[in-house]
Amino acid sequence: MLDNEVTEPTVAARVEEQRKATRFAKEPDSEFAVIRVERGVEILAEVRDESLFGLGLIVAELSALEVGHQVTIVYRKEQLDATVRNVNPRPNGTFLVGFECRRT
Repeated sequence: MLDNEVTEPTVAARVEEQRKATRFAKEPDSEFAVIRVERGVEILAEVRDESLFGLGLIVAELSALEVGHQVTIVYRKEQLDATVRNVNPRPNGTFLVGFECRRT
């Protein structure tokens, strides 16, 4: 690499830079959340982690979950407006989906 050459950061570095808060383990009594993609279309998701501004959820299929897509999530008796921020395939065929959330 030349001294004046600028390298593109890795995907992991770009995602890390976007994170606004530390992630925490899910609450022991909060195994699942429901993602409402649109009226009448809901996806059951396993909660992986949470932060002050978001959730990491594991889903079996992506359906309409694309980066930038807006959904509603029901988690711990709260309804949250959420935006898909990242989607990562996992070795077992499921997907880890990161959401930025706001209370409604």
